[in-house]
Order: sequence, then structure tokens, then C-alpha cells
Amino acid sequence: MPNSRDHIPDFGDAEDLREEMVRIFAARQFRRSPVMRKLFGFLVSETLAGRGGRLKAYTIAVDALGKPPTFDAQSDAYPRVQVGRLRGLLDEFYEENGESGPLRFAIPKGGYAVSFGTEEEAPTDETGTGDIEAEIDATQTDAPMLPDADRPIREQLRLWRLAASVFAAIALVLAILQFSGGRLA
Repeated sequence: MPNSRDHIPDFGDAEDLREEMVRIFAARQFRRSPVMRKLFGFLVSETLAGRGGRLKAYTIAVDALGKPPTFDAQSDAYPRVQVGRLRGLLDEFYEENGESGPLRFAIPKGGYAVSFGTEEEAPTDETGTGDIEAEIDATQTDAPMLPDADRPIREQLRLWRLAASVFAAIALVLAILQFSGGRLA
């Protein structure tokens, strides 16, 4: 049986955060889900390290969910689906167990950063307005989205594949010429 302390990041002096994660990981929603525990631990660690606002689907897929570096976050929704599942599990956990813990974790829609709050004050967005959906709507425009940080890697892989294909075609033509005595049909 998995240990409920697996995937709990080191919080230093933040013992309340650690205790809340132990409580969450021991709950039925997380007990038999090592993927969700690992994902949640990763998101909490990145948020506490100050990188929560910069998390991207590609980083989550590769670093937390074990996908290969060739993972294409543009065409595969796996990390977004898993974070959506995690949001649901956290909501379900707090509906059943919220009154017994001092803190409340949440992952606001529109991002991957974990917010921390007390039960009296449910976690909100990072600006503290509480209206996450309105802030997301306010920041969305018709301007194109900037590419993910992993886009240059995908572009390089595509160029290498193209170069390999051209090289293979040239090698094939040269081999045909070699065997035909230098004459084409």
C-alpha cells in the first residue's frame, strides 16, 4: 500500500502545509492514486518555489506525469485533463473533510499554480479579488497566444526530421545511380 507521505515536498518551516498534504494524501480520493499525489506534490513545490505562475502543460507532462521530452502539449490534452481531475478531487475532498483541517488548497481555473488559504477565507486568485473567472475573461483578447517555451524544441525536431528525410532521399538517388551505372532509365 502506498505511503500517504509519498510525493510531499519539503516545506521547510511550513508545517501546516505539510500536515494538510498528509491529510489530503491519506483521504480516499488520493489514497490509491499515485499519479494525482505526484502531480499535486509537483504543483505545490513549484508554487512554493515561486514558479507556479509560469507552469506550462509541457512542463507538467514531462516533469510530473512522466511523459517523454518529445511530448506535444499543443496536440495532447493529457496534462490539462489530469489537472482538471485534480481540481475535482480537491473539491470533493474539501466537501467531505474540509471542516477538520486548518488550510485549504485549490488550483484556480486558468492556471496551474496552487493557492493556499484558510477555511474561513477560501483560496482565490493570486491578486486576491476572488473573481478568477472575471480576471481570466479580462485578460483574454483576440491577440494570438504566445507559443509555449517548448516550441523551439519542437521546431528543431521538425527541422532535424526534414534534414534526415532529405538526406535519405539523396542517399537513395545516389544508390540507384551507383547500381545503374550512372544512367537513369
